Amino acid sequence: MNHSFAFWKHWQKNTQWLFLSALVLLLTSLVGLGYYYVNYLENVIHWDILSELDDITISLDPAQSADGMLHIPSKAYIIREQFLASTMRINIEASWIFTILAIIALSLIYTGITFISRTWYLIFTGISVFLLMTLQWDLFLNRTGNWVGFCIIIGFAGLSYFFHAFKRDTSTVLRFSTFLVYWLIVGSITIKMSSYLSAITHFSTQLIPQVFILGALFIFGMAYEIPKWFVFISTRAQGSQNLLNFVVLTLIYWFNILLVFLHNNKVIDWDMLYLNPFLLFGLSIILGIWSITDRMILAAKVLNHEFATTLIYIGLAILSTSGIFYAFATANDPMIEVWEDIIIYSNLVMGILFFLYVLSNFYGLFQQGLSVSKVLYKPLSLPIYVFRIMALIILVALFSMKSFYTLNQAVASYYNSLGDHQVANHDYRFAEVAYKQAIGAEFRNHKTNYALASLALLQNDNETAAVYFKRALAKNPSPYAYEGLARSFSDRDRFFDALFTLKEASKHFPKNTEILTNLAYLYNKAKQLDSSLIYLEKAQEFSSNSPITASNLVAFWAKNGKLTTQKEYIQQLKALDYPSYQANALALKLSTQAQSEVVEISANQQKALDVSTFAWIYNAALFQKNLGTAIPLRDFAQKAENDQYSEDLEFAHAMQQFYKGDKQLTFEQLQAWASSDTSSNKAQYYQVLLNTLVKKESTSDNFSENIVDAKAAQLAIYQHPLNEKVLEKVSAFYNNNKKPEEAHRMLNNALKWRKDNPAIWQMYILQCLTIGMEPYAKDALIDLQKRFPTDYQRFLPQYQAKIALIEKQSAGFQ
Repeated sequence: MNHSFAFWKHWQKNTQWLFLSALVLLLTSLVGLGYYYVNYLENVIHWDILSELDDITISLDPAQSADGMLHIPSKAYIIREQFLASTMRINIEASWIFTILAIIALSLIYTGITFISRTWYLIFTGISVFLLMTLQWDLFLNRTGNWVGFCIIIGFAGLSYFFHAFKRDTSTVLRFSTFLVYWLIVGSITIKMSSYLSAITHFSTQLIPQVFILGALFIFGMAYEIPKWFVFISTRAQGSQNLLNFVVLTLIYWFNILLVFLHNNKVIDWDMLYLNPFLLFGLSIILGIWSITDRMILAAKVLNHEFATTLIYIGLAILSTSGIFYAFATANDPMIEVWEDIIIYSNLVMGILFFLYVLSNFYGLFQQGLSVSKVLYKPLSLPIYVFRIMALIILVALFSMKSFYTLNQAVASYYNSLGDHQVANHDYRFAEVAYKQAIGAEFRNHKTNYALASLALLQNDNETAAVYFKRALAKNPSPYAYEGLARSFSDRDRFFDALFTLKEASKHFPKNTEILTNLAYLYNKAKQLDSSLIYLEKAQEFSSNSPITASNLVAFWAKNGKLTTQKEYIQQLKALDYPSYQANALALKLSTQAQSEVVEISANQQKALDVSTFAWIYNAALFQKNLGTAIPLRDFAQKAENDQYSEDLEFAHAMQQFYKGDKQLTFEQLQAWASSDTSSNKAQYYQVLLNTLVKKESTSDNFSENIVDAKAAQLAIYQHPLNEKVLEKVSAFYNNNKKPEEAHRMLNNALKWRKDNPAIWQMYILQCLTIGMEPYAKDALIDLQKRFPTDYQRFLPQYQAKIALIEKQSAGFQ
C-alpha cells in the first residue's frame, strides 16, 4: 500500500501541470462545498427587514413660567423592525459554477479514457455517448428530435477516437485542452442561440442525472478509503496488537456510520452529534489521492496508465463534489438526501465488507505482526471484487427496504431544478407544473413546498402560500417557512394563528433571533408587554450584536419605559451606525428630556428617505435644538419621493427654525397650519403649540447683550422676537442708526403675538409717532386703554409729551 504523494513526479511535465491544476481545482471545489454547506438555505432565501413607524409623545424644552411649567407638546418617532422571510430566489451563479466544473471534470475523464485499451475505451465511450444524449440539446433551440445532440456527440466521439487511435502521442494537456475548448464552444453557441432567458439553468438541470450516476459509482468505489487507512495505521509497526487496533478502529468507525444510517431512516432520534456524511466524503477523497497507485493495482486490466487513473479519479471527484455543492447552493433538500444516502449506504456496506475482506485474507499475517498494508490488494483467498459484488447486492436490498424512496427523491430533486429553470425564465405556469411533479415524487420536501409558496405569494395568494409553507415544515422545518406561515396568517387577520405558529417555531429553533424578534413584535401588538420584553431580550442574547435587536429594545423602552428606567437605559446605549437604532436612541433621549447634543447626520439628500432615515433626521432635528448645523429638512420634504413624510419634515423644519433661525417664521407657519382647517385635530394641535411657543418666548430670560451692529440686531430679533429687553435695545439701535421703519416693522411683528403685553404696545405707539404715523399710534393707544387701563394711565403723560415734542418740532420747522 503506497501512501506517498510523490507518485506523479516521474510523469511528463505537462501531465504533472495538469494533475496539480486539477488537484487545486478539486480542493477549491471542496472549499466551495463547505461554503454552500454552511449557508444552505441562505443560498436561496434571506431575511428582509420590515421597519414600522410609531410615535411617542414628548415634551420639548420645558420652562418655568408664572403659571407653572411650560411644556412644548410634540412627538418623536420610533422604529420597530421585524423579519420577513424572502421568496425563494434562483441561484443562477451556482448553475454557472456547477456547469463549468462539470465540463472541466468531464474533460478530465474523457482525457483519461483516451489512454486506455481499445475494448474498455469503446465501453466507456459508449457509456459517455449515452449519458450525453440525455442532455436534450435540441430543447435549447426549441427543436424536436435529437439532430443537434447527435451532431454534437458525433463531434465529441470523433475527437476522442482521433486521440485514442491516430494521435496516441498527443500530450495530456493538449488532449484535455481540446476537449475543454470543444465543450466550451458548444456550450457558448448553444446558449447564444437558445431562446431561453436563462439557458445555463437548463444545462445544470439536465446534468443532474448524469452527475448522480457517475457520482454514485465514484462514491461506491472509494467507500472503503477510511478503513483502508486503518490497516495502514494499525500495521505501521510490527506488534501483536495490530489486529486488535484494526478491529477496534474499524468497528468504531462502522458503528458511527450505522448510527447515521439509523438516524436518517428514523429508527433512532438520539440527541447526539452524528458523523457528517459530507465530511466523510471529503476525507475519503483526500485519502484516495494518496493511494492512487493502489487504485492502479486494482484497475490494471482496465486503466493501464497511472496518470489516466489519476485524471479519471480527480475528474469524478470534482464532478461529485460539484453535484453536492449544487444541491446545497440551491437548497434542494431531496438532492442533498440522495447524496447522503449514497455516501452513508456505500460506506456502511463497504465498510463492513472491507473489514471482512481484510480478515478473510490477512488474518494470519496480522497474527504474525506483519505489515498487511503492503499486500492489501494481493488477497490470499477472496479477491476484493467478490466483496464489491456482495456490496451491490446488499445495497439494492437496503434501498428496496425503503421502496427505493431514494430514487423518488432523485426524481423530485430533478423536477425541483427544472422548476428553478422555469422560474429563472419567468415561465411561472410551467414552473408550478414542474414543482408539483416534484411533490408527486416526494411531497414533504422543503424546497418544493417553499418554492410553490413563493409562487403563491407572487400572486398575492396568502391562503395557498400558507398551505405550502405548512407542508414545508413537515420533514425539514426551517425558520423561514415558519415565518412565511405566520405572515400568511397575519396578513389574513388570523393573529393568534400567527402567534401560535411562531411559538412552535421558537421550540424548534430556540436561539433563532428572527423568530424571537417577530414573537416580541406580535406580543407587543397584543399589548402583552412583559412577554414582548422577554423575547426581545432573548433575541438580543442570541443575536451576535445585531443592531436590529438592539434597536427594537431601545424602541421598547422609549415607548413603554418609566422615566427612571429610561434614564438608566440611556447609559447602556451604544454607538451603532444603524439609522433605526440612532432614531430610537434619540427618541429615548427626547422622552427623558436629556440634554441636547450635536447629532452628525449623513443622510444623502439625493436619495429618497426610508422609514428609518426619516425618523433619524426628524428626531435629530428636535433633539439637537439650537446646536450643530441646520439639517436641510425642507429639501427632503420637497422631493416627490418623500411625499409621505413631507408634513412631518415641514413641522421639524419649523421647530428647527424656532431654535436655530427666525422664530417669527415658525410662529407664522404654525398660524397658517392652525388656520387651514379649524375643525381638524391637527389644526387644534398647531394652535396649542403656537400658543405654547409664544408663551415660552414671552417668559424667556431678559436679554443682556449689547447690540453693536446690524447683524447682532438681526440675530437678536431672530432668536428673541418677543423679548421686551431685546425689542427695546434693537429699537434704540435702529432709531440711532436712522432706521426707524425697521424698528416699527419689528414691533408690529411682535405685537401680532404679544397683544397681552402693555410694554410692547407702548413701544409700538411711540415708534409710530417717531415715523409720523399718528393715526396708527392713536388706534394703538385706544387698544391699550381698553386692554390695560392702569398701564394706559401711566403711559398717557409719556404719549402726550411725545406728541407735544413732535408738534413743537413741526412748528419750529415751519
